[in-house]
Amino acid sequence: MNIIVLGGINDSKGELNLFTKNRCKLASFLTNEKEKECKIHFSGGVNKKFNSTKVDHASICKKYFLNLNDNLSENQLFLHKENNNTVDEAIYFGNYFKMNDYKEIIIITNDWHYNRVKYLFDKVFNFYELQNYKIMHIKSSTLNSELIKEEREKLEQLKNKPYGKWQSWLIN
Repeated sequence: MNIIVLGGINDSKGELNLFTKNRCKLASFLTNEKEKECKIHFSGGVNKKFNSTKVDHASICKKYFLNLNDNLSENQLFLHKENNNTVDEAIYFGNYFKMNDYKEIIIITNDWHYNRVKYLFDKVFNFYELQNYKIMHIKSSTLNSELIKEEREKLEQLKNKPYGKWQSWLIN
């Protein structure tokens, strides 16, 4: 089983925000049942919008995760520092899993982020012909109505007026 902990936010001291901690906690909970079979993929680079440190976000998440769960070995934990937003993550992981041929993937995000993540990853994974893979999207609950509204608007824009890297990817 491969678990992707999508990137989130940390402050200048490397402290993760509550939403990101919840993603790591959920990953820890899921690994307790099948720890020997798990591979955890932490996502996030150094991005001034979401990460105001010189340390990549994936490493900060990994460190927090290890405080929750030290049952996994180092070779079960993977850092993906190339990603700085959800679009980057979807495109990167689609290609990564196509090339590495993992068949069971769990993507962890938050409830307010879930619909956009599902849309992006489903679109990319279908393109990379990963439909035969067992892919689950799991969300931790935060019930933040302001973020849910913001995410709804971002999703509509991605669907109706693609922009940036997403627009380029769709064209190619």
